[in-house]
Amino acid sequence: MRLRYYIISCIIIASLSIDVFAFDTLTIIATSNLKGNFSLDMDDRTDPLLTVARGIMYERATKQVDCYVDLGNAFSPGVLSKYSYGAVMLDYFEFLQCD
Repeated sequence: MRLRYYIISCIIIASLSIDVFAFDTLTIIATSNLKGNFSLDMDDRTDPLLTVARGIMYERATKQVDCYVDLGNAFSPGVLSKYSYGAVMLDYFEFLQCD
């Protein structure tokens, strides 16, 4: 019984002595249905993955991004992703620092 009070009092003292920082906002970048869909066109303005990359880079430059979440379907059924076994999409995420 005494041990329980000792543990509770230690937790209370520790929580009062530790500075706790709370963030006001949480920024999450979410993507879905990327499909490894690099365009074969030479015009960069029409490439959907470059458009997404521009958006991610803009968000990272203008504010602190706390979390990146891919909602799925990033690696298939794209032709480039199929023949590279997902390595190109993995490089894409690493370049954009989407860990």
